Amino acid sequence: MLYATDSIIELAKSTEEGQEPLVFIPIKTDLTDEEKIEDEYEALGFFVTKNPLDDHSVRLDQLDTTEDMTPQLEREAVHMGGLMTDLKSITTKKGKEMAFFTLEDLKGRVEVVVFPSIYQRNKHLFKKNSIIELFGVLEIQTREINGEEITILKIKVTKIKPIKAGRITKKVMLYPAEKDDFERICDIIKSNPGEVGVEVLYHNVILRSQYKVSYDSKVLEQLERDCHLEKIYQE
Repeated sequence: MLYATDSIIELAKSTEEGQEPLVFIPIKTDLTDEEKIEDEYEALGFFVTKNPLDDHSVRLDQLDTTEDMTPQLEREAVHMGGLMTDLKSITTKKGKEMAFFTLEDLKGRVEVVVFPSIYQRNKHLFKKNSIIELFGVLEIQTREINGEEITILKIKVTKIKPIKAGRITKKVMLYPAEKDDFERICDIIKSNPGEVGVEVLYHNVILRSQYKVSYDSKVLEQLERDCHLEKIYQE
């Protein structure tokens, strides 16, 4: 269900007689924000008012993402988080329930399989649009679609739990060993602006950068490779 904004309502009032009438989608005023978001997703396949994952972006940045999932990681352990969509449960020949769903994070989607032992222990978590974390193993499957073989990435769950709040990084402290490290540090920071403060400890002197850097995990990993990095968390 789409929801008309104030600007659309004003546009309707301004329509003159004789003009072709505008078409509007009915507004439900008695829905919660969560219900509105859910209706939008069901109708369109994406979020309009707000993506509920935005409230968990700090935590999601600390985990693996669908963007990281490649065939080269087959049989590797993954730790991911996101929205549970397209949830389906089935009963096996032995009479046990298992589930399939799509995990959607801020980067994309990946298929997930949950076997009976994991499903039974965590049945309360399997609800449409639940936001969860999972541990699993990446598997590669192939399907033939219209005569073409397609590679499918699928995660087999080993553990699942509610998503936890991510700790907010207030600033990072860097420990360059050489003067030459400063140039690389500056290039990374300037190329990836954000909200995290940067300080550098060099020969027992703390230097504060005038620039702030993105919290993106790949950016911080790059800084970590160039010199030791310590995260200072918001109190």
